[in-house]
Amino acid sequence: MKVSGFIDGQVLFCQNDSKNNERVKMKILVVGSGGREHALAWKISQSPHLEKLFCAPGNPGTMSIAENVAIDSSDIKGLLDF
Repeated sequence: MKVSGFIDGQVLFCQNDSKNNERVKMKILVVGSGGREHALAWKISQSPHLEKLFCAPGNPGTMSIAENVAIDSSDIKGLLDF
């Protein structure tokens, strides 16, 4: 699988380079705690390619669709280590 990049530091695009078109399951981290991040997490949670969804730091609304992790959105090292 090849990582293509980030959009606004929040959404990760991946491309499956497999020749046999196997279904790729992804663990995704949505960074932020606002309404836009909740909307992104809600839509991502519906993907058949999703293995696990995390939100950092998330909010009460994202708790029902993702696992909130206690990492501040400005803690770049903490996000990378996650």
